[in-house]
Amino acid sequence: MPAHPTPPAIPGSRAEYEACYAEDPDKWYQYLSDAYAWMKEQESNQVAADRKLVELQVQVETQQEEILNLQNTLQATTYSEIVGAAPPPTTRSTASAYLSERLPDPEKFEATRADLRRFRDAITEKLTVNEDRYPTAVSRMAYVNSRLNKESYKLIQPYIFKGACRLPDYQDILDILQGAYGDPNEARTARRKLDVIKQRDRDFSTFYAEFQSLSLDSGLEGDALAPFLEKAVSKELSEMLLNNPPADYSYNTLVSHFKELDIRLQEYREKSRPYIPKRGIYPFLRATRRDQPPTGYRL
Repeated sequence: MPAHPTPPAIPGSRAEYEACYAEDPDKWYQYLSDAYAWMKEQESNQVAADRKLVELQVQVETQQEEILNLQNTLQATTYSEIVGAAPPPTTRSTASAYLSERLPDPEKFEATRADLRRFRDAITEKLTVNEDRYPTAVSRMAYVNSRLNKESYKLIQPYIFKGACRLPDYQDILDILQGAYGDPNEARTARRKLDVIKQRDRDFSTFYAEFQSLSLDSGLEGDALAPFLEKAVSKELSEMLLNNPPADYSYNTLVSHFKELDIRLQEYREKSRPYIPKRGIYPFLRATRRDQPPTGYRL
């Protein structure tokens, strides 16, 4: 196939086109089919090329940062040699004196509703803490796009022109992802989950992390959450609450009180755990009589 499909003829008017088509419709059908397939292939190639360009932009920025760090180190070493003093030990803080400590790159977005919050929070934290490393909107958007998987990148690809994203800033990318993967009834869904969540055999801190995440999505605040919390805690904590009531039943007081009760419960379980001798002591016990030490053993 040539670089692109070519028509059987190049009519100069609609009438000529209709005449050419009527003369050999099979050739025109084949041409239109080939042209459509070619355009789909070009679209896929363009997406891949844009992604590659975005990734290269991020790599270039990373290498520029490394060059700056090396220049700072070289400058400090050269100065020390001129004044005759031993150069100070090169540390991460010395080499990156003008840049914030780089946070690890978050995992790529999995293009699922369940992964949206994790990705959104991780990206926002990364670009807030490392703001000096991504000083322009273009660099911030390039970084976010580099953390999208193939499926989610297709949502942003229409805004890419010559390797640069034409949106105002990275928050607009997150808004597009929110619109595509977010829950339109997030508050209602979170309230429904709050009504059925259970601590079960988890410690309170682990359970409360999930409870707090749902409470943020639900839109409920303060004492409105107290009934949900009382209903969700484990049977052991509920029984301890009856015998050890808090000063009041406000939400914040309940949270602090349940944390204290859980610590006491974990300590009790630890003390009540039966002692299990280490492996290897049983052969020794079987080989000796209970009323006399083994041969060669000094009292």
